[in-house]
Amino acid sequence: MPISLTPVTGSVPLPDGSDLQAATLVFALSGIDTEGSAAIAPYEATCVLDGVDIPAGFEVWPNTDGLRGTYYAVSIIATVTTASGVAIRRTFDFGNVQVGGAASYTIAELLNSPVPEAPGWYAQLRAEDIVDSTVTGRRILTGVYGAVIPFPTRAEAVTWWASHTPPVGTQMIAGGYRYEYIGSGTDIADLPGWVPSGDTWAAHFGFAGNGTAADTAKLNAAIAYAAPAKVMLGIGTYQTANTNVGAASWDNERHIYIAADGGGIIGMGDGATIIKRANTERGNVIKIGSRVTETVTVAGATVQSLSIDGNRANVLAPTATDYHWSNIDVASGCSEADLSDLYIYNAQYYGIGFQRTNFKDNLIQDVVIEDTGADGIDCKDDDGNSSGNRIRSVTVRRFGLAVAGLALQGGINIRSGWDVDGFTVSEFGDDSHGIRNEANATTTAQPTTWNNGSIKPSSRGTTKGVYSNIAGDNQGDIIFSNITVEGCDIGFDFRGLWGMASNLRAYDCGKGCRVEQRVMINGLQVRSCTTGLEITNDENVITNFVARSNTLAMNLTGNYNRVSNGMISANTTAVTDTGSQNAIQEITGLATDKTVTSSVSIASTGVKNTTIAHGLAFTPSLSDIAVGYYRITAVSDFKVQPPVVTTVDATNIVVQSEVTTASATAGSTLGIRARCVVKKAPSQ
Repeated sequence: MPISLTPVTGSVPLPDGSDLQAATLVFALSGIDTEGSAAIAPYEATCVLDGVDIPAGFEVWPNTDGLRGTYYAVSIIATVTTASGVAIRRTFDFGNVQVGGAASYTIAELLNSPVPEAPGWYAQLRAEDIVDSTVTGRRILTGVYGAVIPFPTRAEAVTWWASHTPPVGTQMIAGGYRYEYIGSGTDIADLPGWVPSGDTWAAHFGFAGNGTAADTAKLNAAIAYAAPAKVMLGIGTYQTANTNVGAASWDNERHIYIAADGGGIIGMGDGATIIKRANTERGNVIKIGSRVTETVTVAGATVQSLSIDGNRANVLAPTATDYHWSNIDVASGCSEADLSDLYIYNAQYYGIGFQRTNFKDNLIQDVVIEDTGADGIDCKDDDGNSSGNRIRSVTVRRFGLAVAGLALQGGINIRSGWDVDGFTVSEFGDDSHGIRNEANATTTAQPTTWNNGSIKPSSRGTTKGVYSNIAGDNQGDIIFSNITVEGCDIGFDFRGLWGMASNLRAYDCGKGCRVEQRVMINGLQVRSCTTGLEITNDENVITNFVARSNTLAMNLTGNYNRVSNGMISANTTAVTDTGSQNAIQEITGLATDKTVTSSVSIASTGVKNTTIAHGLAFTPSLSDIAVGYYRITAVSDFKVQPPVVTTVDATNIVVQSEVTTASATAGSTLGIRARCVVKKAPSQ
């Protein structure tokens, strides 16, 4: 008997557009299957590519009609030339596919469709073979999973079961997804009594991603049903719509809603599974929990392995106070969320927003964020009680793109309670900051750490690489380590901060590092900046400081600061210091502690003034100099008054000596030794 065959079309180009050489496409059926009364033996359907195109007439048997769990292993055998010029035959494995009931397929459609898990046993039944209370005389095969009924499409199954009732325990596969009949319930609205068997896929619930609220509600139903398990999303682009139209607050407008502990969605990989805001649709694309008009806290929510397109160009623009919709919004009180392996782009406001307080043990990991209206990531902590949250391996590009009035956005903007390790922020412009860390004076900031990052804007403008402004007494809570900033107006801007930093690097900035008050930095390199280090307030400690090729290495206007242990070189101007009692010590290339010598004649009496070059980088005060005598000529027949430093200037000191009894030895002299120490700590 003739069997069914389905055309497969499409092309298989190389990335550079060239042809594979002598390429053969192979569809290998994995095992024995059936169609009607025929047993289909394992076979290989092959064709020789016409350049990169599958030739007309290539057909394969639609194996999903058999329901024996078979699949096609797809490969291409082609000639490739090695680097040494040798031509060899090579097999390229494309993976497994199933050929369903459509009239035809492209090879891309087959490769982009999931291969569902096969049932534990296989009953060869057609839909008309079902036994129910209204149809008698039909046979039914039973096994450990009940009856397994194949439907080429989900729509066929919905139509059939609208007028038939199967036995409890019946299994079906519709459109490639397996279901079980449990006899009651409306978890799946258009398939009452049926539930997913095995993993829950969005397609089980009929979610198609057509950009309507009714369709997006099907995905939300799947999430609510599956929790604490996750809902799987296949390869493709899924448009979503606002499912909470008319909400009391714009903050509660949302498309996809995760409201149950452990709920979430997992795609097939960023770039493979894409969720996209439909044109003009308001609201957060994905909302976890709720904080306005209702309080919903969620533990263990998951969004993984997909892309989210916020379609920023085709949605209501934010204002300074309203319509701040994120691609992912996490509400106050949520914990243990896992947001990982994501590509987030075109966000109307935040790429990811944690709004507004009491977040515990959440994770953002392996995420790329691009083209957001406001911050790439925004994590608030109004009450200062968030803790244990982590950001790992995040890249943010081109943020703060919304209308005027939304300035001072950050690639990553955090209040407190997060540990950030591994970040890259780039391609941002005026009035934007690579990373921001702020906490107000009314709450105590929880520990926050920033480690291993790089920051570079599109152009210098008014950008800042790192901006930290921690008001109040939060000593030691904020730590920055191993961060490089290049090309910003201000590389590091530490204001109002009790905190610590280490291993910071600022290159080609207007100001490499600006420090306000009570900051401790161990390891700061500034290079090719207009001003390397600027200290504007009091009680900062900078150690292991290196400044090279800056117009001005250091500018100190504050008081009681200490800069020590380091090196400066090739700067146009080394230091300006208009503050009081600042200590600058042990900086190679910047003399602040020198011992200089000269001599005075003791062969005659009288008051004698000796001018000595001090060689210091700063003009010493009289109190900065300790002066004494040492013997040059071995005589003792003279008397002299103690030396006195009478005047100093930027170059010299003048030491006055009074010889009251001259030595009888002609030409005898006495040495003068002066130790000059400037910019020493007040306690020295």
